Amino acid sequence: MIINRVVLLLMFFTLIMGCNSEKINPDCLSLEKSVFKLEMKKHSNFQLIDVRTPEEYNNGTIENAVNINFYDNNFNEQLSGLDKSLPTFVYCHSGGRSYKAMEIMCELGFTKVIDLKGGYSSWN
Repeated sequence: MIINRVVLLLMFFTLIMGCNSEKINPDCLSLEKSVFKLEMKKHSNFQLIDVRTPEEYNNGTIENAVNINFYDNNFNEQLSGLDKSLPTFVYCHSGGRSYKAMEIMCELGFTKVIDLKGGYSSWN
């Protein structure tokens, strides 16, 4: 009886670990500011997306960032207008929305998405 429970637990653990490992995408990363900046320097052609609200964007942004409001009803539709083959850097105020946006982008087939851990507040 104990052996059956151990076997069931091992099977359950294996199933959970297998499912979690499928979700890991090495081309979707959340990086600290210094590494984020280094990654941007590595690429001559990339997209920089600010997913904050227009009000937040108007109070300061990273140079050359395009504002696509995470809260817009057509957020995914706006993302579809971007080039999925280009490295895409994304940030918000503190990292929550941009992390979710990164996950969405990766699900939509973007080849490389890098989130700024800590968001714009860590940039300054």
